[in-house]
Amino acid sequence: VLDNTTGEQIYDSIQKGFLFKDTITNQDTLIKVTDSTIEEIRASEPVTSITPESYTLENDKISISVTNQGGHINVAKLKEYKTYRAYMAEEEEYLQLFDENSNYGIDFYDGKGKMNSSDFAFNLVDQTDSTLTLEMANPSGKIVGYKYTLGANTYDVDFSIYFKGFSDAEADDLAFNANMKLLSTEKDLPSEQRISTVFFKYKDDSYDYLSIGGDDEEVLEETLEWFAFKQAYFSALLINESTGFKPTNDSKLEVLNLEETDTAYIKKYKANLNLGITNIANTIDLKWYFGPNDYEILALHNNGSEDIVDLGWGLFRWINVYLLMPVFSFFMNLGLGGGIAIFLLTLIVKLALSPVNYKMYKSSAMMKVLKPEIDKLAKKFPKKDDAMKKQQATMALYRETGVSPMAGCIPMLIQMPILFAIFR
Repeated sequence: VLDNTTGEQIYDSIQKGFLFKDTITNQDTLIKVTDSTIEEIRASEPVTSITPESYTLENDKISISVTNQGGHINVAKLKEYKTYRAYMAEEEEYLQLFDENSNYGIDFYDGKGKMNSSDFAFNLVDQTDSTLTLEMANPSGKIVGYKYTLGANTYDVDFSIYFKGFSDAEADDLAFNANMKLLSTEKDLPSEQRISTVFFKYKDDSYDYLSIGGDDEEVLEETLEWFAFKQAYFSALLINESTGFKPTNDSKLEVLNLEETDTAYIKKYKANLNLGITNIANTIDLKWYFGPNDYEILALHNNGSEDIVDLGWGLFRWINVYLLMPVFSFFMNLGLGGGIAIFLLTLIVKLALSPVNYKMYKSSAMMKVLKPEIDKLAKKFPKKDDAMKKQQATMALYRETGVSPMAGCIPMLIQMPILFAIFR
């Protein structure tokens, strides 16, 4: 219940409680609270009126910073990687995936209309070495809470969202809203932009992606399992481990090209997705992945997210996944450098294809030997009317010598998919 004059929630200082309107009985209900929790329930300040403060979680692989201005992760750094600029300058600087110009929050409604949790200050509730819990409260007492958990030796950040002061009817409108700009990390920005877009996967379906070249969007048609803001070599991936993101008219994913003068970022990525909540008491379990586009690491999620790695399509992808990648990974696991591993993989492929190449070269050599005989047949049957006789004589020559004109083509067709796959 709000005060008609101030618009703030009414607190009964005598009975020590807040007044709430029971939507079923239409009666005012007093919910008593202790003095220690009064400040926690009072409305959070707008983000523009507070002093910025960040809370950090890190392990051996990544470091994330969570801001009190909206409660979102505003910095994600990968400790095992550097940008091209840092590498050339020989700087000990971690690769940063995005910065404070990226944000996300929860859209919700109350008596004053649509609000977003990213517009409110989040108060620290609890922090340990691996967890971080923050909450915000709007003037009507609706509370949105975030809990981040970062385990050891992983790129995954467990992201749980919970709600207080909401009804089940209001739960249907709760949506996750993200606006992110991934930072450029490589030497050539246009090359990064050409292979950066949004990947996504519906439940019980294969992956799909938005246009790589231009602006594009996808309005959800089914329940969404995960989506990835992908750039050339790294991604920010969000997995819904609860019910999945629900398809509504407003649920969509977008990718937008930036102005040519904006060279610090690759593209703009947007997501507006209904959380698919049916019971407001339930916690929504999401998982962020901030890391490399590594097939084996992504495959550990067991949800098809490894498909964001471009390994070609159809037969070429099959050859890469089941033949070339296991061999390459074997060499890398031996502690060999990437260059040596590529050299050894190339050598093995050449050795494996050597019987095919031998047959192709042999056929080519035999055709050269037969060329004088074929030229004689051409002189013997110079007229067009003798074309059939010439063809029959040529085929008879092939049979006698055991040469097939297709023997050079078939080996080439056999090795082409393997060579295209290794190029990918």
